[in-house]
Amino acid sequence: MSEPLGFAARLLKRRGALVEEGPGRVEAILSPDLVVELGVPEHVVLARAPEPGTQAVAYGSVLLERMVASATGAVPCASARARVVVAREGQARAAVEALVFRNGVFDVGGFRLDTGRRLVAHAAFAIQGDERREGLCTAAVSLPGGIEVMGFEQAVAGELKEEEDSTTPRSEAIAGARAALSACAAQAAEATTAFREGMQRRLVRDRERLEAYFGQLAAELGRRERRARLGVRDLEEKRRVLDRERSTKLEALSARYVMRLELRLVAALMVGAPVLRVPLELRRRKATRTIEVEYDCATRRLVPPACDACGAPASRPAACDEAVHLLCETCAPRSEGRIACPACRPKRDATPGLGQDRSARMGQVA
Repeated sequence: MSEPLGFAARLLKRRGALVEEGPGRVEAILSPDLVVELGVPEHVVLARAPEPGTQAVAYGSVLLERMVASATGAVPCASARARVVVAREGQARAAVEALVFRNGVFDVGGFRLDTGRRLVAHAAFAIQGDERREGLCTAAVSLPGGIEVMGFEQAVAGELKEEEDSTTPRSEAIAGARAALSACAAQAAEATTAFREGMQRRLVRDRERLEAYFGQLAAELGRRERRARLGVRDLEEKRRVLDRERSTKLEALSARYVMRLELRLVAALMVGAPVLRVPLELRRRKATRTIEVEYDCATRRLVPPACDACGAPASRPAACDEAVHLLCETCAPRSEGRIACPACRPKRDATPGLGQDRSARMGQVA
């Protein structure tokens, strides 16, 4: 089989088409998305050269160009299993007991060995201002929670074995990719700190120069006014022109120094790795709740629980009194007394008969 035909067969299989390969031909049944993308019938026969009832796939053909565009436009994804030594229960217990629950207590249950799913996203970023900087960043998040697992990629480097993943729902993978891209964006912002600070210094410098220039022009107008060399109307018109020009220059200067951070997913890897799961019974006043946390055997760290309000890692969680929702330090800066829980608020707002004063207080706190 020719190389273009072989490439076409591999692409169609990867995109979910039913493919049957024969001598010098490829017969396939395509999905509706592929039919639209490639511009061919649902049932298609591909051949090396134009023949009746076939579509030609050869160097320079339109169909081959569309297939190449489809292959290069998709984000490459793979799945693997990490060969990691399982941590001892004592290590995991010490990490769990070190978890700080700011306004309550918890009891540790029994440990259970399981496979945790991690989505590792590789992203390219570019920051654009008066100059441009580019780079790459990587983040790994746990599924389905979407919490960043710090140091996971380095911990499993060289210990991955390719393996097909058939357990991750598409919706979870998409949500995990979004969470990983958010973590990559934070890394990109940190990596470009020096660039952004330098750009801010240049903006201040150029603005001062511009203001000094127009200040000199305004001073010259003042001297000409004192010498009575300009009429009142001419002087007012020149000042209006000067103000308009200054505003235009300042607006153009601000636009020149606007920072734009672009982030693009370039590759994704789904990894299964051993974890130790442990239930925690949380107690806050008279309310109780049981949650499950993961101890990652690759990084030898506890994956913090997610904030029930914003989804961010809650490494030092506080809990509300009604539902024992876990809240991060951003959603609950103070843990003393009764917390106005952002996670409970939608339920309160949807409940008829609540007093306006209480709703207003909840809104102000949030």
